[in-house]
Amino acid sequence: MTSWARPLASGQVLPAPRSGIELGQTKAGPLTLRLFRQRGTRAVVLTAPHVARLLALRAALAGASVRVASTRTSSWAGVVRHGGDTSFVPSLDRNRAPAQTPTLLVDDLGSSGPVGDVPDWHCHLRVGHLDEARLDLTRVAGLAHVEVAFFDAVSAPLATEIGRALGLGEASASLTVVPRHAVAVVTRGQVHLVRPELTAGERSVLGV
Repeated sequence: MTSWARPLASGQVLPAPRSGIELGQTKAGPLTLRLFRQRGTRAVVLTAPHVARLLALRAALAGASVRVASTRTSSWAGVVRHGGDTSFVPSLDRNRAPAQTPTLLVDDLGSSGPVGDVPDWHCHLRVGHLDEARLDLTRVAGLAHVEVAFFDAVSAPLATEIGRALGLGEASASLTVVPRHAVAVVTRGQVHLVRPELTAGERSVLGV
């Protein structure tokens, strides 16, 4: 029997494989997000709605359970139809999600205020928008409690407030120069400018 395993040479180091949901490319390479962790994850998408749908679709196809609470069911129909354990729910009653199972809870109900506690191995993904005409300080302040946030390009005053909430420091300036067709992903105090890469099949499912 042929064995493909080979011992490492002295001093040789191999990188650990990436795990998570890959969103797209940065200048440094692909960005992979760990949405499902032993401690729950809170995420907010304040960018083009298809970004949230793309994350949900990829999570579902990777085997996670997905629960979608939305007043825009037609926008999410493709995700629910093509996912595995994926369904609409009237609200994010956490008893609907299997315990200790990687589960994405999509809140597309226009909720505001901080995202509460999230069960282990779950990700609460809130979909919303920021009103540039009125500096939405209440919503911005709520970002202090999230682990991952997604943005389009924003104005300098709004970037400053977001940076203050998320502890970004000078990196908040990156939020003002997000290229077209890219999104800013903020995680662990860093800003990543990412160009989401959709396959032809994903574009068809998501209608983009």
